[in-house]
Amino acid sequence: MNSDYKYLTGKEFTENSIGCGHWWRSLLAPDLMSSQTPAQQCFRVQLPTETWQTILRYTISVPLFFDTDPAASYGLAAVRVYHDTSAYWDSERTRNKLRRVCSSWNIYLQCFAHRLVCLDDIIHNHVPITAIPLAYRKHLARCTCMLHYNETLDALASGITMSDLESISDQSWKVKIVKVDRWIHEPPLLTLLASKSCVQVYIRPWSEQGNPIIEKHCSSELRFYSGGQPTNLSSARNLSTLNFILKGPFPMPAMPNLRYLSIITKVSSHRVFIFDWLRHIGGQLLSFFWKDLTYGAKFSIPIWTLCPSITSLQLPSNSSLIAPPDTHPVNYLRFGLRYGRSRNHSRCIHCPLSHPIPILDDSNSFYDIVRYGNIKTASFDRSWRELLGHLDVGGAVECCYQWLKRHGIRFVDVDWLSFEDYIVQELEMARGLRVTTGILRFCF
Repeated sequence: MNSDYKYLTGKEFTENSIGCGHWWRSLLAPDLMSSQTPAQQCFRVQLPTETWQTILRYTISVPLFFDTDPAASYGLAAVRVYHDTSAYWDSERTRNKLRRVCSSWNIYLQCFAHRLVCLDDIIHNHVPITAIPLAYRKHLARCTCMLHYNETLDALASGITMSDLESISDQSWKVKIVKVDRWIHEPPLLTLLASKSCVQVYIRPWSEQGNPIIEKHCSSELRFYSGGQPTNLSSARNLSTLNFILKGPFPMPAMPNLRYLSIITKVSSHRVFIFDWLRHIGGQLLSFFWKDLTYGAKFSIPIWTLCPSITSLQLPSNSSLIAPPDTHPVNYLRFGLRYGRSRNHSRCIHCPLSHPIPILDDSNSFYDIVRYGNIKTASFDRSWRELLGHLDVGGAVECCYQWLKRHGIRFVDVDWLSFEDYIVQELEMARGLRVTTGILRFCF
């Protein structure tokens, strides 16, 4: 508390540092309040209005949720919960409590209403349509109630009256983050949203085609893109994080700020496009995750030469991979794990058992790189729930986990969770402390 308060005010936090009422003092320092006399509790020090506004903004802030470049700001592990709204709703409950302290706080905190707006809340009249321009983050998803269950997202979005929005000046629109859960063709809402906003984060399902509206109007401002193959990123020079399924080669613009790249390919012929692209942008990447459903990739140039600065890497299973040079900064490797029974039931190199399922496709590269490289963290491209499901049928996960642990290497799953973190998460869900895991994979 003292370090945060000093950062915000330039002063040390003491019992006299709080100056806006008994309620706020009891909220921040309940032990202090219980030990003071009534006369001491009534003592106040008036702070400048600007200082209190800074403290209030800090109290209701949700930094990761509203960050437009989460991978660069918080690391790749944070991206797994980038879509989780629980922290935002916690901050809203705090904001509503603070509004009841005094009228000046109420007036100031009203400016931070509707930072997140969801389409279904507008459909049900829980949120006024005029809140759309005020939202910093916008979620477009189908409504799951019985009344609108059979309606498409297009129908819901098109049903919104646009007259109230069209009269609002362009300067009033604050939307920076757009998340679309299903395909929207070209309803007036999305067109207006793209034309009046500077969208910097665009997230949509991998299985859906790209929507040219957002990409056309906002590609120059985009910093984070996740979804199916984009249709128009002709001017995406500020893009920092790109995650998509490649369905075919397409003109890729210069992306001088691209640092985090994740690709899924389904056809082996697409590898030529990937190799050519890496020759142009490999030197600037900090992470590169490539999952090829056809298995195997032969590099004419070592990946460590193509990408000399990456710290995190995944290549298609059975790829030609050698241990990185001692000077290479890579410290995290993710490996493919193919499910299927071994015909010869080869004996495990770590124990006297044979493990028919699952089979680690690139086991030789796995052991060599981990033994001779500078790897600190490793994982398979599966969640703990999937990995543990095969322990009782002869899976080799436990042997790999113990082998890595003996070598001082941290083992996590595809969601960047350690085994201990996963157990804590499951216990929280079992006790009702967490309703859902809240994870939407971005393959980072």
